[in-house]
Amino acid sequence: MSSHRVPVAAARGATGVDAGRATAVALSGRALAVLTGTGLVLGAALGSVTGPLVTWADRTLLPVPLLRDVVLATPAGPQVAVVAVVGGAVGAWCWERWRRDVGVVEVTAEGIGVVRHGHERFVARAAVEHVHTDGDDLVVLGAGGRQLLRCPADALLRRTGRALRAAGYPWSEDGDPHADEWRRWAQGRPGMPDGADALLVRRRAALGDEDPATVDALTSELGTIGVAVRDRRGAQQIRRTG
Repeated sequence: MSSHRVPVAAARGATGVDAGRATAVALSGRALAVLTGTGLVLGAALGSVTGPLVTWADRTLLPVPLLRDVVLATPAGPQVAVVAVVGGAVGAWCWERWRRDVGVVEVTAEGIGVVRHGHERFVARAAVEHVHTDGDDLVVLGAGGRQLLRCPADALLRRTGRALRAAGYPWSEDGDPHADEWRRWAQGRPGMPDGADALLVRRRAALGDEDPATVDALTSELGTIGVAVRDRRGAQQIRRTG
């Protein structure tokens, strides 16, 4: 797998943008509207009971006389409006986090490009032998079952699958052809390539630090030395590739 800058600027916030032979898939603006709207509604509902809630908290949990006085002195309309706006902002923030997590997938005749958390990857079409989903992950395999690309695609999976099939990629509905080969990684287990354990230790730390860009980079690096890795139930699972 080689590194290549993916031209996806036009796709940010779009559901799928055709640009010549390229199709870029990203989290939709509709999702932004739904999350923001939900936040507004929930915020308005909470704002309508802010006074009673603050009074109850002041009496039974923690005395907050200053907050209580401010809230009780504020008319109900502004209370509802302010909390609704905060709720909408939280919804928009959740959408932005989600957008960054799933990133952008671009399908062209030349290959598959992914941009996620600032980490850009590209797999040449000639190297692709099998494409499938594994849970919420998009997985691209090459010769010998080598894992060329694995990335969380979540809400993008269905549209990405359509784009890949339309472009003639070897998409499989049967899932992972190597499903029986995965095993939980344990440091020091024999049979691992030189340097693999060290990369997996670093990857585990990046997972704990919630650093997805480093996780993706280390996943790619492990793939180059013949180790496929995925995350299941809080543990790293691995399989050797040809």
